[in-house]
Amino acid sequence: MRKFVCAAVFTFVAFSFAVAEEISALIVKCDATKNCIEYKKFEGKGKDKKAGDTVYKADLTKDAKIVKGKKDADDPKKQVDGDAIENGLKNDMFSNEKGVTATLFIADDGADKGMVTKIRTAGKGKKGGN
Repeated sequence: MRKFVCAAVFTFVAFSFAVAEEISALIVKCDATKNCIEYKKFEGKGKDKKAGDTVYKADLTKDAKIVKGKKDADDPKKQVDGDAIENGLKNDMFSNEKGVTATLFIADDGADKGMVTKIRTAGKGKKGGN
């Protein structure tokens, strides 16, 4: 019985550290001065995956990371963080009329609850920016 209780507590603690929700999204608008974005969540999977109609708004934390995604060397189907995007939300890639495909990481708790803590873009992005 003691082992079961210890295992249950350990499992609860381990899952408590997963404090970010990952959302596959199309960023349709950025405001670097207000540090916020507007995005549409992707719906469906594979070839049926498309951006929904609802536009959501989210603020970024002060220290939010904005990075390019790259394929994981061990698992090519998985994306991991690549280089930081120069100039963050001011980068020219965010002024694309078609939007930017990205994974948004949103804090689930704490002072930053509901705020974007990291943006991992799926595109290559441009160097420089405004």
